[in-house]
Amino acid sequence: MLNKTRLHLLMFISELGMSGTPLYLYRIVKHLDQNQFKITVCTLSQEGPVAEKLREIGVSVENLGAKKLWDYGVWKNLYDMLRGQVHIFQSFDRYGYVARPIAKLAGVPVLIQQVGQSAERPTLPIQYRLVDYLTSRMVDVYVFLGEGIKASYARSKKLAAHTPNVIITNGVEVEVFSNQPAEVKRLRQELDISSQHPVLINVSGLRPQKGLTYLVRAMLPVVERFPLVRLLIIGEGSKFARQQLATLIDDLGLKDHIRYLGVRQDIPALLALSDVFVLSSLWEGLPAVVLEAMAAGKPVIATDIIGPREVIVNGKTGLLVPPRDPDALVEVIVDLLQDPENSRKMGYLGQKRVIQSFSAERMGQAYSMLYLDLARKKILSNDADVDRGVE
Repeated sequence: MLNKTRLHLLMFISELGMSGTPLYLYRIVKHLDQNQFKITVCTLSQEGPVAEKLREIGVSVENLGAKKLWDYGVWKNLYDMLRGQVHIFQSFDRYGYVARPIAKLAGVPVLIQQVGQSAERPTLPIQYRLVDYLTSRMVDVYVFLGEGIKASYARSKKLAAHTPNVIITNGVEVEVFSNQPAEVKRLRQELDISSQHPVLINVSGLRPQKGLTYLVRAMLPVVERFPLVRLLIIGEGSKFARQQLATLIDDLGLKDHIRYLGVRQDIPALLALSDVFVLSSLWEGLPAVVLEAMAAGKPVIATDIIGPREVIVNGKTGLLVPPRDPDALVEVIVDLLQDPENSRKMGYLGQKRVIQSFSAERMGQAYSMLYLDLARKKILSNDADVDRGVE
């Protein structure tokens, strides 16, 4: 029997580490009314720090503990979790393609697929594309993170014309990034960075997608112009990726100017410390870290790709450059560092834009309206016993 007091949402994701998609899920959940929604987050194989953040706000987290994807016991456990208990199943990554038929077999009334990456990224392995194709018609609505992502799917024919879809853009908690003076003082001592050092910051994983090679190479002429400049790189990276990055930095003689800090929990303070945020990615969805930098009042330099170009008003709230172009990065970094007044103006206008259009509160409200609308159309119309609270 389905719960009659609240809509039960089950959000399915492969892992809950400190990366973009898990943190995006967390921000959605944090801004939903738990008097209206009972929320369960189910991870395929790993919990990680975001699991603890979810539990702290009263959200149930279940871990299927998968050692391999095609494990009958794992999917049977998911089926048992869903059967007769869940109103809405929402998947946040490609493993949701496999989970869709499980949710449908379990009788879940509503299936949602979140799409956070451009279709222009490298093609998924054939097994995922096949399962996606075979199960796509089970989905009641696709949620795209931005207009550019949706358009990329339409161009690539990965989204059929009849497929129901909505756009709910990413959102961040602006207030978290607005006031960090004590933390900045601490960081200056920890990192040995004075107020005389111009600070660039990049927050991303050490993956080829992030284009860090181009950013590191751009630093050589930047350092020639600004000998005190520092670049801080924050994010996850394998041992091999860290070694590659360190080798490139050493080969270019930039060891004193570039620091890889690994995974950090104090991103708001690091952004407050910085002067300019730089994103060198080759492809993205709608990256929250760009919104976070703007929320912190920092000018943003980003590659002119789907996602950043939807957020940044070029020349006003930040600057867009072609991907894979170190020379273009050098030019705009130098421009901003030698014109602090213009940098501050861009940062102010970027912060204003995030407050108006990309807040986490707005994102949570949009998802809440979507869930309630789907409940009325797909659940209440077919089952008079379901949740009177959403009528």
